[in-house]
Amino acid sequence: MISLKIFKIFVPMAVIFLSILIYIHMPSNYCQQFSQQAQSFIGGKLDISAYWDTVYKDGKYFWPQGPFPSLILIPFQLIYGPNFDQFVMQPILVIILSLLLYQLARLKNFEPSSAIFLTYVFLFASQIVRIIVEPCYSYFAHVVTMVLLTALLLEFESKKRPLFLGLLLAAIIATRISASLIFIPIIYYFYSKNNNTSRFMNITLFINPILLSIFLLLIFNQVRFQNPFDNGYATNNVGDYLAGLRNIGVFSIQHIPSNFYYYFLISVQPVIGYSTHLVYPFLTYSPYGLSFFIVAPFFLYAFKSLKSQKIIIRLYWLVILLTLLILLSYYSNGWVQFGPRFLSDVMPILYLLLLVSLKAPRLTQNQIIFIILSSLLNIYLLIGKFFTFKN
Repeated sequence: MISLKIFKIFVPMAVIFLSILIYIHMPSNYCQQFSQQAQSFIGGKLDISAYWDTVYKDGKYFWPQGPFPSLILIPFQLIYGPNFDQFVMQPILVIILSLLLYQLARLKNFEPSSAIFLTYVFLFASQIVRIIVEPCYSYFAHVVTMVLLTALLLEFESKKRPLFLGLLLAAIIATRISASLIFIPIIYYFYSKNNNTSRFMNITLFINPILLSIFLLLIFNQVRFQNPFDNGYATNNVGDYLAGLRNIGVFSIQHIPSNFYYYFLISVQPVIGYSTHLVYPFLTYSPYGLSFFIVAPFFLYAFKSLKSQKIIIRLYWLVILLTLLILLSYYSNGWVQFGPRFLSDVMPILYLLLLVSLKAPRLTQNQIIFIILSSLLNIYLLIGKFFTFKN
């Protein structure tokens, strides 16, 4: 058997190689909607240049996604200029995400080496590997959401400060509101663990930033689209194919069967040259995605936590289930993607449930090998897709 030391050397090299390939070959001005929106905010405007996914309204183009990712870029752009864009910020966010994931694993009593491998599971042995190496439009928002949600879970599993939790959730709502159902276990905790006075104070501290965030988003929509409840997702430019699906309904149960297929059932595809001859990279994946069970099989361990009798654990699963129902009923499955990228809205929660399900303080050697092989398959598929796409 190949030693784990060789794996530990090879895996980072493969990841670095993949990241360099994508960064070198992607134009520096490619899909920088959040960066451009930050520049517009600095200049006292709300519109951006015409891009895919933008909303055309009264002769201007607007970015429909939540504004918080643009807001975090503003201080840096004020200091360093517009060149401090998503390409610069995303690696910083990935480092922060890595530290938070590591701290969450340590909080659950895993030793340092196992905590590092568990952080690696999240980043490279799941569909997240594709998201973190492309600082592009909504991919950037996914990374911001995961940082915020992981920080929120770390806080909730430790100090449980209501105001800090509220601020984090307010930022999540202003980034990807589909990741905001984590409020359910938090509200339950504050309601069940305090007397009437403390309960009222804690819930008030928690909710106030959330209400402020929602109020500001309504004003944001009103100024852009003259309707506080119009965020642009029903009218943005998504092309003929997705527009046809959206005509069924932005949210509809009719979308669930096809989305379920692309989230969980779609498999790898052969790369065929002449006749039936397989050619490099031999296996690839559809631009509509690849089954979560193929790209993130190690997370199946998380299902062991379903046996837990703890209410909070069950509420975490409720959040995942409700979020999944929302995502599956959405008209788009997330393409172009590697694995179901919209599941990033719940991946930090699933990671926490994975930690709960595994036996601390250390992973077994078989589990480590499983993690490494899973990540190498993901990296192989991504590199192969990159070369076939470029050619």
